[in-house]
Amino acid sequence: GLNLAVVIKEGKRERFIRIKVPPNRRRWVPLADGSGSVPLEQVIAANLGLLFPKAKIGTVHFFRLTRGAEADESVPSELEDLAALTIPGSIVEQVASELKARRFAGEVRLQVSSRMPKKRREWLCGQLGCLPEEVYLAEEVLGIADLLKLDVPGRDDLRYPTHTPITHPRLISLPLDDPGAIFREICRGDILVHHPYQSFDSSVLRFIESAAVDDAVLAIKLTIYRTSSDSPIIAALLEAARRGKQVAVLVEITARFDEAPNIAWGRLLEKEGVHVSYGVEHLKTHVKLALVLREEADGIRSYVHAGTGNYHTGTARIYEDLGILSCNPDLSDDVAAVFNELTGATPYEDYRKLLVAPRYMRDRFCDLIRREIDHANAGRPCGIKAKMNQLQDPALVRELYAASRAGVPVSLNVRGLCILKPGVPGLSETIKVFSVLGRFLEHGRIYRFENGGEPEIYIGSADWMKRNLDRRVETMAPVIDPALRLEIAGILRVLEQDNYTAWDLQPDGSYVRRKPKDGEPTRAAQQEFIRLAEASS
Repeated sequence: GLNLAVVIKEGKRERFIRIKVPPNRRRWVPLADGSGSVPLEQVIAANLGLLFPKAKIGTVHFFRLTRGAEADESVPSELEDLAALTIPGSIVEQVASELKARRFAGEVRLQVSSRMPKKRREWLCGQLGCLPEEVYLAEEVLGIADLLKLDVPGRDDLRYPTHTPITHPRLISLPLDDPGAIFREICRGDILVHHPYQSFDSSVLRFIESAAVDDAVLAIKLTIYRTSSDSPIIAALLEAARRGKQVAVLVEITARFDEAPNIAWGRLLEKEGVHVSYGVEHLKTHVKLALVLREEADGIRSYVHAGTGNYHTGTARIYEDLGILSCNPDLSDDVAAVFNELTGATPYEDYRKLLVAPRYMRDRFCDLIRREIDHANAGRPCGIKAKMNQLQDPALVRELYAASRAGVPVSLNVRGLCILKPGVPGLSETIKVFSVLGRFLEHGRIYRFENGGEPEIYIGSADWMKRNLDRRVETMAPVIDPALRLEIAGILRVLEQDNYTAWDLQPDGSYVRRKPKDGEPTRAAQQEFIRLAEASS
């Protein structure tokens, strides 16, 4: 939280006092004359005389402490009673116990104003138990994310224009009073939805809500990693259970900072007769999958949603993600096998379409990279284009370096952490790494391999990180429909052509923002996706 470090003097005595800025008050206080706003901590600092009328106010500095999500095991868990209604020894009870101690988790960052004297900074660091490398100096206001809440009258140019997601063109004319309509449309061919440009509510949410009330639907299975506080997804699952459908939900209760609400959702679903499981021991279930079984004239058909983002109507409006709605039998059989594994059935070894972690996803990606090397050596079309949140797996980085040495062109759109060094002579000359930073959080994962002119594309939940490939259950789904492969190739192309919100990673680890060349039009990827979505409606 945000704090004031205040030194007051009472006679010859000097005291240090910490004042916590109340988090339940608005951060920006408007000035009476309407000329602007000031941070709440500065208002407090200017009125310290009211708090300490008999003392002389000395120095005042601001600091902000961030704690980690890992609990300090030395703190007794009896501090809060959060384990009510849990089964002793169960995974729910274990997670609830960790939540009790989270408020006492170790410090991971101490931000202090740069004007704080070094001695005072070192003293504060010692009092809070921070390491020197965990201290960060800030020149400006601390907690700048709060600027998003700042209202500046008359400066609409500081805000993005309102964006309303567009219904996918194949779903826009479906009758709202026919729950079977969306399933018939999926039977016509796979549907790719690109959020938040295309509406989550009128595609994925409608898929689940239709399944809940469609008399032909027999069962619904779904994974929950994060969901909204008033989740219509949960409401649809409860409605399906009340209508006698078989509903099975995998709730990942170790999703960081969503443990408590996920435990509550699990209990609510269980009370309504939903079969709830809590994942695989020692692994975090991060997959984004839904499966619907529907009885039709020619037998039972399975429908799937395989995506890159959570079943969360809130983040679907601000996170960029992709999802495929399909009834391809090979894909749906694989998705059914994943759910069988997650709910405790015999491990499945014969996945035909899905790449599944932690079993063999890394090995399969390594094979796909090596295949591009073979194509390069044979003079065939080759290339790798990938979009992910973070790149941190050493084995895959080594394979990418080998691909570069073989002359394979590699384009990596990595939003965050990246341990690969691009553009290094003799090591990574053919690799480019860039990041797009716009109004929406780039969250989708795409992996495209040229494969000698017959491209293979996968989308799903996994980044190229050790944690995703070794300690999480992840899936990557192939894009089977050729038309959808062309759509995704277009998405990657728009991102690569961004010359305004894209940043290029340099060999030394720095980033350089792209700028339009003289006479070149400005191309911002996310604005182009908005334009394309609106043009399709």
